Amino acid sequence: QIAVGIKAFFLVSLCSGAIASSKSRDLQEFIAIASYQPRTDVTNQKNIALDQYELSSFLGNPANDDLEAAKAIYERGAFVTPIARLTLTNESGLPTMITSDETLVTGKTANGTEVTGIAYESFNPGEMEISVQYASDAPDSCEVGGLLEPYMHGCFAADGELDIEGERVAYRYDPSTDNYNGRTLQQFSTGASFTFRNPNAGTEYFDEFEKFFDYYGKASYADILIQAAFNKTNTGFRNGNLDFSTYLDGDGQNAAIATATAYMILGMEIIGKLEHAVVQCDLPCETDDCKLDPVHSLDEAVAFWTGVLEDFDQGSGRSNLLYGLADETCRQFRTCGVTGDSTEGTSRVNIDLFQLFRTMQEQLLGNQCIEARASKDRMIPLMFLPLIQATLSNVFLAKSMSFDEVVDGEGAVLAAALLPRLASCNFEDAQRLYLQMRVGQHGVAGYSEVRQALERNYECLGVTCADVGGLYDRDRGEYEAEGAPCGGVAQGGGGTNPGLAVGLFLGGMVAVLLGFVLIRHRRRNKSLGAAEFAVEGDHVIA
Repeated sequence: QIAVGIKAFFLVSLCSGAIASSKSRDLQEFIAIASYQPRTDVTNQKNIALDQYELSSFLGNPANDDLEAAKAIYERGAFVTPIARLTLTNESGLPTMITSDETLVTGKTANGTEVTGIAYESFNPGEMEISVQYASDAPDSCEVGGLLEPYMHGCFAADGELDIEGERVAYRYDPSTDNYNGRTLQQFSTGASFTFRNPNAGTEYFDEFEKFFDYYGKASYADILIQAAFNKTNTGFRNGNLDFSTYLDGDGQNAAIATATAYMILGMEIIGKLEHAVVQCDLPCETDDCKLDPVHSLDEAVAFWTGVLEDFDQGSGRSNLLYGLADETCRQFRTCGVTGDSTEGTSRVNIDLFQLFRTMQEQLLGNQCIEARASKDRMIPLMFLPLIQATLSNVFLAKSMSFDEVVDGEGAVLAAALLPRLASCNFEDAQRLYLQMRVGQHGVAGYSEVRQALERNYECLGVTCADVGGLYDRDRGEYEAEGAPCGGVAQGGGGTNPGLAVGLFLGGMVAVLLGFVLIRHRRRNKSLGAAEFAVEGDHVIA
């Protein structure tokens, strides 16, 4: 039996080969992301889905509820870009210059097996400390970050020798404190003031991010919201302020946190990667590596949209990121399938997006930057479609049940992810949406008011009534009362394989939307091998 951590547990049967630069390996070495073939290594980026479900596993699960543990994963990470900070103990320090993303470093684990990494930064001869990123395709893993129970079988031993470009160098470090993660969910937001600057426009932000900055008044608006939810405090936004102190128990704050990390933070990061891809395409380039820079940014966007869970069972709809949300809401709004009129299969959003991803990749490889920008502009409205559908589903559910903090917290954050775009179209309608769905509505949110505020702006938001669809009851084979698509689509069209009623929120959407039904194999049992890994319903178990 193989003792592996959670990341390696997913990837050991999928990945092989030696570590290399993320932009230098051959096409066939990279695993497809759903129907998209990346040209660069984005294994670490896909693993953000593992951080998301580990964080969510501590939220709203009575047997495992631990807000501080969830916060540690959010702030310190778990499975993405693991790095060792090593102190060199020889008198002269580093014997040779090492280059970020190029220089190979090898050593031994505590049990004597080889561990391989690559320089995380560039370091000069004589330096006494270096950072080494662990190989993404290693047979075992080093998982520390903010985990309650770190898994260190694949970490460098506490002391020993490194092989750096053929030179043997002694080192020491503390595996429990000097192994950290180069990417965390929090960093996506706290680094936004730098990440979303448009290098072609001086100090200005990219257009889409500018809408959110203008509305909330803070570049790190997502982190501010999540910290307020963790602490049950007020966000202090100049628009769209949310006061989580109104919640009496933890259900509302748990829902808000899980929704914001999966969709608010990662949604904007995806758009940022697409923007960077277009900017990089415009830059002069004479080498093969820089020609792949824009493609790498696109590959990252696809990885953050989809996540590693869809890799494991492609087409399963088990993604706990926006890909999974799109496939869940299409079943509720009858917008699945190539023609967007089914209640089963892959969402029309994902089908169209992945066609655009493939097209944009070809455009970037061909240096067709104007065309790539047009593809990017077509993607962004599609990416907000599942949020529109989820918002409508949430408020429809809220009107048919007594007050529930889970529904309230989720709805408030779904609306928060839409408000800046809606405000850029019509500030008054954004205010109407906010007043209906802000925290603490206690079940009084008005479905018709929310629907009208959104529908009046569909054209500006870049979507149509047919794109959004209508709330569909598969059991009855007809649209819900007040739920038919706008634009005159008749109610009562036959559904394909009816079975998912809109009202089955806690048994359906919450599995994807909040991550409350999650991967439960808990890599804490380190004796499990791949043969003992199984899928059961909405659960991945061991």
